[in-house]
Amino acid sequence: MRMREYETLFCRFLAILHFAIALGAFVGGGALVLGPDPGAPLPHLLAGFLLYGGVGLSNLIAGYFAARLEAGLEILSVIAGLSLEVWLCAEIVLLRTLHWLQPAYLGLSVFLVLSSIWIWRARHPRPFELGRAVHH
Repeated sequence: MRMREYETLFCRFLAILHFAIALGAFVGGGALVLGPDPGAPLPHLLAGFLLYGGVGLSNLIAGYFAARLEAGLEILSVIAGLSLEVWLCAEIVLLRTLHWLQPAYLGLSVFLVLSSIWIWRARHPRPFELGRAVHH
Protein backbone atom coordinates (compact mmCIF):
# COMPACT_ATOMS: atom_id res chain seq x y z
CA MET A 1 0.00 0.00 0.00
CA ARG A 2 1.32 3.42 -0.95
CA MET A 3 2.09 5.77 1.92
CA ARG A 4 0.58 9.22 2.03
CA GLU A 5 2.93 12.18 2.08
CA TYR A 6 2.45 12.97 5.78
CA GLU A 7 3.16 9.33 6.67
CA THR A 8 6.38 9.48 4.66
CA LEU A 9 7.46 12.67 6.43
CA PHE A 10 6.57 11.16 9.78
CA CYS A 11 8.68 8.06 9.02
CA ARG A 12 11.61 10.31 8.14
CA PHE A 13 11.11 12.14 11.46
CA LEU A 14 11.17 8.78 13.25
CA ALA A 15 14.38 7.95 11.42
CA ILE A 16 16.01 11.12 12.75
CA LEU A 17 14.89 10.25 16.29
CA HIS A 18 16.24 6.70 15.96
CA PHE A 19 19.58 7.97 14.65
CA ALA A 20 19.86 10.49 17.50
CA ILE A 21 19.11 7.79 20.10
CA ALA A 22 21.61 5.45 18.44
CA LEU A 23 24.30 8.15 18.54
CA GLY A 24 23.65 8.75 22.23
CA ALA A 25 23.75 5.02 22.97
CA PHE A 26 27.02 4.60 21.06
CA VAL A 27 28.63 7.49 22.93
CA GLY A 28 27.26 6.31 26.30
CA GLY A 29 28.17 2.69 25.67
CA GLY A 30 31.64 3.68 24.55
CA ALA A 31 32.09 5.84 27.65
CA LEU A 32 31.09 2.92 29.87
CA VAL A 33 33.58 0.62 28.18
CA LEU A 34 36.45 3.12 28.10
CA GLY A 35 35.93 4.97 31.38
CA PRO A 36 34.36 2.63 33.91
CA ASP A 37 32.58 3.82 37.04
CA PRO A 38 33.90 1.82 40.00
CA GLY A 39 30.56 2.10 41.84
CA ALA A 40 28.43 0.73 38.99
CA PRO A 41 26.22 -2.27 39.88
CA LEU A 42 26.88 -4.01 36.55
CA PRO A 43 30.35 -4.67 35.26
CA HIS A 44 31.19 -1.71 33.05
CA LEU A 45 32.01 -3.80 30.00
CA LEU A 46 28.70 -5.65 30.15
CA ALA A 47 26.69 -2.45 30.64
CA GLY A 48 28.61 -0.69 27.87
CA PHE A 49 28.10 -3.49 25.39
CA LEU A 50 24.39 -3.80 26.28
CA LEU A 51 23.87 -0.08 25.75
CA TYR A 52 25.98 -0.01 22.60
CA GLY A 53 24.62 -3.21 21.09
CA GLY A 54 21.08 -3.49 22.43
CA VAL A 55 19.95 0.12 22.30
CA GLY A 56 22.42 1.61 19.82
CA LEU A 57 22.32 -1.02 17.10
CA SER A 58 18.55 -1.58 17.32
CA ASN A 59 17.92 2.15 16.89
CA LEU A 60 20.47 2.41 14.08
CA ILE A 61 18.77 -0.42 12.18
CA ALA A 62 15.28 0.96 12.86
CA GLY A 63 16.42 4.41 11.71
CA TYR A 64 17.82 2.96 8.49
CA PHE A 65 14.57 1.11 7.75
CA ALA A 66 12.48 4.18 8.60
CA ALA A 67 14.62 6.48 6.42
CA ARG A 68 14.28 4.13 3.45
CA LEU A 69 10.59 3.37 4.17
CA GLU A 70 11.39 -0.33 4.09
CA ALA A 71 8.85 -3.00 4.91
CA GLY A 72 9.08 -3.97 8.55
CA LEU A 73 10.08 -0.53 9.77
CA GLU A 74 7.19 -0.56 12.25
CA ILE A 75 8.23 -3.72 14.07
CA LEU A 76 11.89 -2.66 14.14
CA SER A 77 10.89 0.71 15.52
CA VAL A 78 8.82 -0.96 18.25
CA ILE A 79 11.75 -3.25 19.13
CA ALA A 80 14.13 -0.29 19.27
CA GLY A 81 11.73 1.72 21.43
CA LEU A 82 11.20 -1.21 23.80
CA SER A 83 14.96 -1.81 24.06
CA LEU A 84 15.37 1.79 25.21
CA GLU A 85 12.51 1.41 27.70
CA VAL A 86 14.03 -1.77 29.17
CA TRP A 87 17.45 -0.13 29.40
CA LEU A 88 16.07 2.96 31.15
CA CYS A 89 13.94 0.99 33.62
CA ALA A 90 16.89 -1.26 34.48
CA GLU A 91 19.15 1.77 34.84
CA ILE A 92 16.73 3.55 37.18
CA VAL A 93 16.21 0.45 39.32
CA LEU A 94 19.87 -0.58 39.49
CA LEU A 95 21.35 2.87 40.07
CA ARG A 96 18.51 4.03 42.34
CA THR A 97 18.82 7.54 40.97
CA LEU A 98 16.69 9.59 38.63
CA HIS A 99 18.23 12.10 36.25
CA TRP A 100 15.99 14.45 34.26
CA LEU A 101 17.12 12.84 30.99
CA GLN A 102 15.77 9.42 31.99
CA PRO A 103 12.08 10.43 32.00
CA ALA A 104 12.69 12.45 28.83
CA TYR A 105 14.14 9.43 27.04
CA LEU A 106 11.41 7.20 28.50
CA GLY A 107 8.79 9.53 27.05
CA LEU A 108 10.62 9.47 23.73
CA SER A 109 10.66 5.67 23.72
CA VAL A 110 6.92 5.53 24.44
CA PHE A 111 6.39 8.01 21.60
CA LEU A 112 8.42 5.77 19.25
CA VAL A 113 6.41 2.67 20.16
CA LEU A 114 3.02 4.39 19.84
CA SER A 115 4.04 6.11 16.60
CA SER A 116 5.17 2.82 15.13
CA ILE A 117 1.84 1.25 15.98
CA TRP A 118 0.09 4.21 14.33
CA ILE A 119 2.20 3.74 11.17
CA TRP A 120 1.39 0.02 11.18
CA ARG A 121 -2.33 0.78 11.39
CA ALA A 122 -2.06 3.35 8.58
CA ARG A 123 -0.14 0.96 6.31
CA HIS A 124 -2.21 -2.14 7.13
CA PRO A 125 -5.88 -1.21 7.48
CA ARG A 126 -8.13 -3.91 8.88
CA PRO A 127 -10.39 -5.53 6.30
CA PHE A 128 -13.18 -6.04 8.83
CA GLU A 129 -14.70 -3.62 11.23
CA LEU A 130 -17.11 -4.76 13.95
CA GLY A 131 -17.88 -7.98 12.10
CA ARG A 132 -18.74 -6.28 8.80
CA ALA A 133 -16.64 -6.31 5.70
CA VAL A 134 -15.33 -2.91 4.69
CA HIS A 135 -15.61 -2.34 0.93
CA HIS A 136 -13.09 -0.05 -0.72
